[in-house]
Amino acid sequence: MGKTLRVSNQDDYTVIGVIKDAPLNASLRCEWLAPVGIFLKRTEWLNNWATWGITTLVELSPGANVSAVDQQLTALLRSKNSLYAHAGCLLQSMNDWHLYDNYTNGKPDGGQIRYVRLFSAIAWIILFIACINFMNLATARAGQRVKEIGVRKTLGAVRKALIGQFILEALLMSVIAMLLSILLVYLFLPGFNVLFDKQLRFDVFTPTHIGGLLALRCLLWLIAGAYPAFYLSSFHPVAVLKGQRIGLGRGAGFIRKGLVVVQFTVSVILIVCTVVIYQQVQHIKDRDLGYNKQGLLYMSTEGNLIEHFGAIRSMGLLQTGVVENAMLTNSPPLQMWSTEPPADSPGKAAIRRLK
Repeated sequence: MGKTLRVSNQDDYTVIGVIKDAPLNASLRCEWLAPVGIFLKRTEWLNNWATWGITTLVELSPGANVSAVDQQLTALLRSKNSLYAHAGCLLQSMNDWHLYDNYTNGKPDGGQIRYVRLFSAIAWIILFIACINFMNLATARAGQRVKEIGVRKTLGAVRKALIGQFILEALLMSVIAMLLSILLVYLFLPGFNVLFDKQLRFDVFTPTHIGGLLALRCLLWLIAGAYPAFYLSSFHPVAVLKGQRIGLGRGAGFIRKGLVVVQFTVSVILIVCTVVIYQQVQHIKDRDLGYNKQGLLYMSTEGNLIEHFGAIRSMGLLQTGVVENAMLTNSPPLQMWSTEPPADSPGKAAIRRLK
């Protein structure tokens, strides 16, 4: 605190505060902060209302009308330049920066939220298949429990008691599966983050996660455990003890066959979608971009490089025999910041691929 630092061997700054490191998943990350006026003095072209280049953050007063503020900003912008005669301003909450970052014609049009919805839909489909698989296995194993059910009914067990027993068994199995899945997430999440360069976290002990897991567990428990419970408890004790074949009724057989058909149909659809997505990704990776990106380098211009670029290009870069060609551009490759850049705007130096 209070120390003086020289930045880029040009300006002196005094440290007046230290900010705690932001989380790795924070949208705003910086190494140091300085007054914006210093930046505006160096880039005077930003003072023109026809240009843009700075993200502005505002904190509204509690209870402020966001729509009213949007209208006031729109009126202010339109009065500054005729280019914005039909433009509009729209404040975006920081909570929406990551998931709702896509706009079409100035209107919010989703964004990363589509991937959340897509993966959520896939997860629900997988859970649905698992429930069907559990019901099929439970009814298929009915032959191993028919004698138990017949004896218990002969000894006076009512159907409600049997239904409760089978539902509790399904609940116990689902709880074990939930605990096992949580354990696997904690074991494999660090390796997943390293492999995909992510910083995902899973804190199961938060109220939101606990409530969500319990609600999901109850829903899946009812879906997967209800049908087997009613099916197994419906056996007649006389037929069971006589050794007659059970579980082959027309209704039960139709339901089991229907579940199997649905399970395999959904599985095949998922497999086909996976193959199609893989082929699309491969097409994007292998398609012709319209230029050769091998050995193409670009870097920001510093100091007086733009003024002396001709000499640097001819006598410094091309004569080395390593650089094939070099040029100046206002924007990085595959980006366009402005179609009419100001004369004093910063540029980019693009260097053609190495020989």
